[in-house]
Amino acid sequence: MECFLEYAATDKGLHFTDALAQNAIEVEAIDIPLAQFSGSHPVIKGISLMAKQALDFDVFIFNKAGCSDAALRPGAYLDYVRFNATGAAQIGAAGFYYYAGVTGLYLPYRDKSNTYKLHVGLVNRSATSKLAGADGEVVIMVALA
Repeated sequence: MECFLEYAATDKGLHFTDALAQNAIEVEAIDIPLAQFSGSHPVIKGISLMAKQALDFDVFIFNKAGCSDAALRPGAYLDYVRFNATGAAQIGAAGFYYYAGVTGLYLPYRDKSNTYKLHVGLVNRSATSKLAGADGEVVIMVALA
């Protein structure tokens, strides 16, 4: 039996703070919990997302820094997950939108930049732009085993 050992999460005040037009990407590097995975390579088991705006998002996972359409590196792309606004829910009709998490993944992860970071890209797929700063906050959580 396998269990989740840790979650790696973005910081809403530091990560994904740019405005994003439709199909634009912002890539961030988030810390992998060293206490749990020192000397080993985690497996991505699930991804969840919360956002201030109800937009369609793709979350891309790369295993190298500096990945985007402009600097695509062979072997750097691992996978992506789509989060649709129609499936997002608010609690009490206010605050963040909570998107149904994607579980059952099995993505062995090794940071080829040797920074022990998880390289995550957020793409806005909606015609409405993702806002910058606090008005467009997004938090991505990655379950690691």
